Amino acid sequence: MHSLGFSPHRPTRAAQKVPADADDQGWKMRMRGLYLSHKHFIPAALWANTDQTQLKYAFGTDYTWEATGSKQVSVLGQEEKRAFTLNVRVSLSGELLPFQAIYQGKTNKSLPRNVVPGYERSQQLGFRFLPSKTDTYWSTQETMQDYVDTVVAPYFERQRIALGLPPHQRAIWMLDSWTVHRSAAFRAWMKAHHPLIFMLYVPANCTSLIRRRDRRRRRRRCEGS
Repeated sequence: MHSLGFSPHRPTRAAQKVPADADDQGWKMRMRGLYLSHKHFIPAALWANTDQTQLKYAFGTDYTWEATGSKQVSVLGQEEKRAFTLNVRVSLSGELLPFQAIYQGKTNKSLPRNVVPGYERSQQLGFRFLPSKTDTYWSTQETMQDYVDTVVAPYFERQRIALGLPPHQRAIWMLDSWTVHRSAAFRAWMKAHHPLIFMLYVPANCTSLIRRRDRRRRRRRCEGS
């Protein structure tokens, strides 16, 4: 193919606009987390991070052959829109919590059937399958409240009891800057129903950037030791 003037390409896509002050925002987020952790004696088991990801039902390839020097590259399957949202959460102590999956649809008919392989096991692990009740598969106020009530808060409560901590023990929940997460309605609901949980937001469009730099810092510390 090279002899014909073609070479491997990744598909082109719109780039995320990383804020010019991304480093400063990331530093402030870390400092706030450290301050809260120190002031309220929050252990690693009571500090957890949640992220959401889109999962497509059918994945296309990430590469194709295109004329060398091409600026716009399309790949078959990249425009696949059928997908669902997966909520993933892990604690700073390394414990992976149950997933929450959100499917486009108004009723439970949009969800995986209870006879499919692995369904029973998923329920034993505490996985949550919810319809969005909208025209998209994105998180909503209702699905996020369900996630807090059934996954986030119960986990923190179990850890508090297991560690022998007082009933007023605080916890930190780190999550991205999705519109629903930062909305006044969701923050007011959290304050009213789960006042012991601090919410720490990763700056918008900085999730992958901050994680890459954190990995590099950890690698340098390991190499230095």
